[in-house]
Amino acid sequence: MKLGVAFLAVGALVGSTVASAAAAAGPGAHAASSLPPCLPKITTAKGHEAVEYCGPATATLVIGGKTHNFKNGYCSKDPKAGVELEVTLGTIVADQTSKGNLGLPLFELQVIKSSSLTIESVNADVAGKVLASLDTATIKGSISSSGTFTSAKSALGGSTHFTGSWNCHGSIFTT
Repeated sequence: MKLGVAFLAVGALVGSTVASAAAAAGPGAHAASSLPPCLPKITTAKGHEAVEYCGPATATLVIGGKTHNFKNGYCSKDPKAGVELEVTLGTIVADQTSKGNLGLPLFELQVIKSSSLTIESVNADVAGKVLASLDTATIKGSISSSGTFTSAKSALGGSTHFTGSWNCHGSIFTT
């Protein structure tokens, strides 16, 4: 997910969540299943705007013989836009000139399908290092729950081999 899109998505999410919650509210009413488990915060990281995600989802990325664990985020999908799954964990920093997300952990996995094309990609930053940058992957598992992924050879780049897994922990937000 591009950063500008992340900030727009959080703004839209807050607006739609408030509207949905208000519509669902009533004596003894529970939040609708289309609500996320929590709202990401727009915050500051090292003097730059950032979106800090929250929620129960987790992911593991194994690359270069090292295992990296990610937490604090959730899974979402947008069937109308062809987004079968988007897992976003950690913090996205607005400073696009600095590699490695200013040292903050970030993990993103996307599965986007249209009638003629499927895009499965992984993006990850840890400790100031870009581990995967929209690298293509092969996804296996229950898209709306948990599964595994492996790097795929692609003309778009992504030459480093990686494997990993994700788990939505029962929470997936539908937009």
